[in-house]
Amino acid sequence: MGLCAFVTGGSGFLGSFVVRDLLESGFERVVLLVRGNDALEAMVVADGKPFTTALLWLEDDGASYDYSALDATVLKVNVELSHPEQVKRWVVAAAPLSVARGELTPNLKVRRNIVAETRAALISDLYDNWEQAPLGEAADTLHRGEMR
Repeated sequence: MGLCAFVTGGSGFLGSFVVRDLLESGFERVVLLVRGNDALEAMVVADGKPFTTALLWLEDDGASYDYSALDATVLKVNVELSHPEQVKRWVVAAAPLSVARGELTPNLKVRRNIVAETRAALISDLYDNWEQAPLGEAADTLHRGEMR
């Protein structure tokens, strides 16, 4: 899988939203290959941050999931990306996205700005509190992965 580039608006540069969308769709496709037919949502976080991270959601509770396969897949995708595009850290969130909380539209599209607000602590942990961040449903984190 390669990363395509699109020039937007005739300005001659690649908009960060285009890269974000390509990264997210790439991670969704690759993780679906690992999981089979299970659904997954992915949201890449990079705007105004020192490096790229990702929030991932599984369709089920993740209790019997092989996270080492997920980590290997993310690392495999990273090989095909430039250094700034590579996802350095990722988490699998415990709480599913919700239409009731406004995180999803009625047709189940992710509302990035709302997710950034409702999952602010989780996003903060990706950057500022990585080593000490707790795991578990109470912390909304089932799994953490990191590119070394």
